Amino acid sequence: MQVTFNEPIDPLSVNSSTFYLVGNGTQDAVIKVSRDQRSLTLTPAQALTPGTFYTINVVGVSDLAGNAVNTVSTFTTQ
Repeated sequence: MQVTFNEPIDPLSVNSSTFYLVGNGTQDAVIKVSRDQRSLTLTPAQALTPGTFYTINVVGVSDLAGNAVNTVSTFTTQ
């Protein structure tokens, strides 16, 4: 799963408390910040469960000026 921003983000503000996946509890995942610092990729440690509602949370990630980004996106696996 990837989230893209229109400007660079502060990579120090990205961690498992500010960018995470929830569905049947919080899912362990690997987080990667792109070289240009404009996108985040979240790769779950385990396969997602079919037919499950998930939420991707970006809460407290900030841009280089210190402005916080807070957004939520949802999806259901097939």
